[in-house]
Amino acid sequence: QSYSVNLPVANFPMIVAVSDFPSRDTEPVLRMGEQLSLLSEEGEWCQVKSVATGKECCVPSNNIAKISHRWLYDGIDRAKAEELLLLPANQEGSFIIRKRQAKKGCYSLSIRCTNHESWNCIKHYRINCLENSWLYISPSLTFPSLHELVDYYSESSDGLCCCLKTPCFIQGTSSSLSHNLPKSVEVKKSLNWQQIKS
Repeated sequence: QSYSVNLPVANFPMIVAVSDFPSRDTEPVLRMGEQLSLLSEEGEWCQVKSVATGKECCVPSNNIAKISHRWLYDGIDRAKAEELLLLPANQEGSFIIRKRQAKKGCYSLSIRCTNHESWNCIKHYRINCLENSWLYISPSLTFPSLHELVDYYSESSDGLCCCLKTPCFIQGTSSSLSHNLPKSVEVKKSLNWQQIKS
């Protein structure tokens, strides 16, 4: 069976600054979490323009990350996900899904949550991929795509620290998940164990 998710028309992937630039003694031209337009790439350098301010500059490619669907990040590690989620504009339930660098085809979910020991903590969950490409955090609950996983955990925490509420804030975009993703029709599917090779 095929699955489709209706996403708003936009130019994906989006580009975002993952650190202030320059980061030394001068006032930064770009701020961490700022949405950018990619103008050109040459080797390890990218010419970018801030969507918020219109400023253009040339930055090292490791200062930016590509983002799809407002929540799927490519090019950041666990520490950078934590740093972005701890920006003041984020709140409990703000989240990032990032491609895992150690294991190709797998992902990690990072969620900002609050608890009594630490008011601002980030919890990380491994998203594993089965041979038939279905995904899971808990082996008893599988999803045919990341979209279905996000939809499900937006409605139910089901073992996570809290429900997914909003993608990590990016300066220059709306912060509300509900304003960016249309209401989806819930389709409950169970895992077909015959499709998995033993």
